[in-house]
Amino acid sequence: MRCWSGCSAGDVDSRPVVTSISPLVGKQNEALTLTATGTFFRADTPIMVNGVAIPTTLVSPTSMTASYTSGYFNTHELGQLDLPVSVQGSLSAPSNVSFLEPRFKIRSTFPINYTDIAPQNWEVELWGWGVISDQSVVHIDGRPQQTWVVANVVGSELILMMHMDLTPYPDDTQVMLTVLNEGGHWSPEPPWPFWIERFG
Repeated sequence: MRCWSGCSAGDVDSRPVVTSISPLVGKQNEALTLTATGTFFRADTPIMVNGVAIPTTLVSPTSMTASYTSGYFNTHELGQLDLPVSVQGSLSAPSNVSFLEPRFKIRSTFPINYTDIAPQNWEVELWGWGVISDQSVVHIDGRPQQTWVVANVVGSELILMMHMDLTPYPDDTQVMLTVLNEGGHWSPEPPWPFWIERFG
C-alpha cells in the first residue's frame, strides 16, 4: 500500500528511500549521468539537483538514472560547485555532488611581456587556477603553441609553460593568450593580453 501522508496502523510508507547517489564528482558544463539506488522508485519520480527536478529513466524499483549538466560556475579562483542531490519525496538526506571547473583561468604571466633580449626564444609561464593536464594547449591569437605542464603547485595556483617564438609577430604589438584544456574547455573570456616589445 502506498502511503506518503496520513498513514494509519498497518500502512506501509512507500516514499522513496535513497541508499546512494553516484558518482559524487563531475565536471562543469559536461553531462553527468547520476544514478540513484534505493527503494520505492517509480517512473515519474524525479531526481532533484539543487531543488530542480530532473527527469529520470527508471531502471528498476531500486535504481534510476538522470542526466544533468551544471553549466559553468564562474569564479576567478579554482571553481568547485557542490550541489545537493536527492530523490523527490524521499526523507533521505541529500548527497553533495561536486562539479569541478575544467577550465584554466590565467592570472598572470612571467615574464609580463616579451622582448628579443637574449635568448631569442623564451619560455613563458602562465599562472592561474583550474585544471591542467598534458592536453592543455596555450593559443596566441588563436594559434596553438608548444605547451607543457610544470609539476610544482603553489597553493591552488598552477603553472602552464609555453615556448614562444618572436618570428611571426610584429614589433610592439599586443597578442591575446587563451588556453584550451582537455580538448574542449576554453579559458574564460576575455583572453589575457601579452605585450611583445623589441629592443635593440
